[in-house]
Amino acid sequence: MPLLLSLIFSVACQSQAPAPATAEASKVPSAALQNENISAPERGIIPRPTSMSWQAGRFSWQPEGTLCLSVAEKGEAFTAASFQKAVTRLGLPDSSQWQVRGPIATAESSDNAEPCDISLRRSAEQGAEAYAISVTQKQLEIEAATDLGLNWALTSLSQLLQVDGGKNYLPAMRLEDAPRFSYRGMHLDVGRHFYSPAAVKRYLDFLARYKFNRFHWHLTEDQGWRIEIKKYPRLTSVGSMRKETLVGLYRNFPHEYDGTPTGGFYTQEEVKEIVAYAAERGIEVIPEIELPGHSLAALAAYPELGCTPGPFEVATTWGVFEDVFCPKEETFVFLENVLQEVLELFPSSMIHIGGDEVPPDRWQESKEVAALMKREGLTEIPEVQTYFINRIGAYLKSQGRTLIGWDEILEGGLPDEAVVMSWRGQEGGLTAARQGARVVMAPNDFTYFNQPQGEADAESGSAGSRFLPLEKVYGFEPAPDELTAEEKKLILGAEGCVWTEYIPTEAQLWPKVFPRLLALSEVLWSTAEESNYHDFISRLSPELLWLESQGVEYGRDFLAVKQTSSLSGAQVVVQLESLSDAPLYYTVDGTEPSGASLAYEGPFVISGDQIVRAAAVQKEKLLSGASPRNYSAHLATGLELAYAETWSERYPAGGALALTNGRRGSLVFGDGNWQGFLDTDVEVVIELGQEQQVSQVEVGSLTSPGDWIMPPRGVRVLLSKDGQKFEPVAELSVPGLAEPTPPALNAHLLEFSPQKTRFIKLVVERTLELPAWHPGAGKPAWLFVDEVSIR
Repeated sequence: MPLLLSLIFSVACQSQAPAPATAEASKVPSAALQNENISAPERGIIPRPTSMSWQAGRFSWQPEGTLCLSVAEKGEAFTAASFQKAVTRLGLPDSSQWQVRGPIATAESSDNAEPCDISLRRSAEQGAEAYAISVTQKQLEIEAATDLGLNWALTSLSQLLQVDGGKNYLPAMRLEDAPRFSYRGMHLDVGRHFYSPAAVKRYLDFLARYKFNRFHWHLTEDQGWRIEIKKYPRLTSVGSMRKETLVGLYRNFPHEYDGTPTGGFYTQEEVKEIVAYAAERGIEVIPEIELPGHSLAALAAYPELGCTPGPFEVATTWGVFEDVFCPKEETFVFLENVLQEVLELFPSSMIHIGGDEVPPDRWQESKEVAALMKREGLTEIPEVQTYFINRIGAYLKSQGRTLIGWDEILEGGLPDEAVVMSWRGQEGGLTAARQGARVVMAPNDFTYFNQPQGEADAESGSAGSRFLPLEKVYGFEPAPDELTAEEKKLILGAEGCVWTEYIPTEAQLWPKVFPRLLALSEVLWSTAEESNYHDFISRLSPELLWLESQGVEYGRDFLAVKQTSSLSGAQVVVQLESLSDAPLYYTVDGTEPSGASLAYEGPFVISGDQIVRAAAVQKEKLLSGASPRNYSAHLATGLELAYAETWSERYPAGGALALTNGRRGSLVFGDGNWQGFLDTDVEVVIELGQEQQVSQVEVGSLTSPGDWIMPPRGVRVLLSKDGQKFEPVAELSVPGLAEPTPPALNAHLLEFSPQKTRFIKLVVERTLELPAWHPGAGKPAWLFVDEVSIR
């Protein structure tokens, strides 16, 4: 066991489901619990059950016993074979040699002299996925209405099973459980990088352990077509392979490539096997066939489906491409033929068709699209997208299936009975529910697990525009109170998404998925009213140990010391928090902390510019990484700014205090510190409250060409004593980028002779458009600014 877990999450060493801290604990002990009293445990399950009460004693799961199959009144009983199959799959002790009795009408029968060790009862009172478990020292009873409910019951028992002295035990308890949402999904993009059938099955095993019931399989992309379609063999012989792959992050210019061909696809036999494998675990597989956009791999195989003659190439980099399916009859014949084979492979009620990120360029230039618009009475290009989606939706409906697509399918009107998957925040889902449509929430700010979990994850090269820490995932609410009670019923659930541009291998997948997958499982299964992050953390430790036993690495950013800052007048106050009870140490010069650094005794005040690193330290060992946070205290700290033009609503970063809150932004532009501007310069006035002597003004900016963020053209400072008449005192020209550059933090310092002033006007002039060498040449550039320091 790694030192980190042995210190923070140590538990009884002979238990498969060890005892975490008490439910209301706010700290995880850093020393070993060594709890051998397994007759009265304080254990938990992830996701948290509806109700669970512990009793004294434990039930012994013996190699030989009696299995009784019964029904409540009449009807079908569970079978011993299905029970044994689930037991074997979940790693529970073998029960194949047990004596089987039943099915009988009740759990007890007068002609049975000996009691049952385990009793399975099919109860009509339970919901489709609900179950109840009762464990005493003498007997285990399981009630459920369906095989799926029985499956989830046994899944819970697999988390609770203990091994003591080579024997298997379950703690005595009473448990009742049912899911909150009917749709509990996880997504996997295999288009950007191909994952073997074995890796997909392992993914499904993990989904089943945490009671997910949908697997959204993203099978086609610009970078690869991954499913065999017998009628169109070039989809795999051509479309599944790309000649090379981008090295490093897309945002890093200039782009470099590995020069290595890569690809892969699933045969129809492999697809059938995976679909059956999922079904055994209570999971429905929903395939995604992207259209009309993200279709370069298909166009490379069949260029006649494009609006231009091509040739097309399977994409070797990431992003959104202008070449998409052309809405002509031969395209619809092709797509219906493809979908017909897909429908034969996937019995799912829903078929995902993408529908997102469709640039209008090729359609605007196409004579065929112009003819279509005239024929169908369409007046604008966005209506072509609606027409396209509606045609595919009508086809799927004729085949008894439901179309589900990303929230762009809302634009122009929803296809009949379609389901909306809301990814651009939750707004699309809220709009759809208010229109009476069913919704699956997958907002990128809460459920995109490819986003970095924290500073350490980002520093390791993880791509993403914002941080998605474990605690934020746990705080996600799929059915917010903005909706009425009736509208909330249309929220089927939610799913976590894993986009694999920067996750090329299975080994790199798990630290992205875990432990955030566990947090989402609880969001979707358990009641929102009893949500408690610290309780969740206390139940997390045995699951992390179990993952380690499976050879699975997980992200550890959640263990890092959490830094928060607040303003107290003109002071920046930093507070440190940790999930561990180990002592905290910190530095203010950016160096790595140790047991010899400053001991944290409570909130402390920042002086000037300081880089704070903090860590929990136990016996001179750091229990987590110590990522830096940059702070700045100055004359304008805590002062609200008056803006001539406000920031973009997409990147507000804290409003009028964003540039004077004492926190500096990182290279992750969505970290919550950067304020973004598009189509406007930054012009702010800072009132100091009284006349003060000032000699320099500094403003931070971000350069990230791959994210369309360019440095400013220039910066100007003007001073005023009355707030009416401003006199210029300093200006700075910033050279434009003549060539691609990596992301960078910029500090624009303007110095001038000391002057007394009360009002300071700062003007940051934006770069008007992206330069000629940029893929988006000529389009507006973003300007991102952060802390304004005045001294």
